[in-house]
Amino acid sequence: MTIVGEAVIVWTATGLSVITMKVAEKMGQSVPRWLPRMTMYTTLTGSFLYLLRYVLFAFL
Repeated sequence: MTIVGEAVIVWTATGLSVITMKVAEKMGQSVPRWLPRMTMYTTLTGSFLYLLRYVLFAFL
């Protein structure tokens, strides 16, 4: 899979989790305070690891 394909997967998963949180809020369900921040950190970490993998494979 190319780096673009993997980036699309990571960002799509993030978008779906954000949409799920918004829907839960509208339905009156409580969303934990740490969940949005955890989603952001997970996305950034995943994106960084994918990029790091391609950089390492390019130079090794």
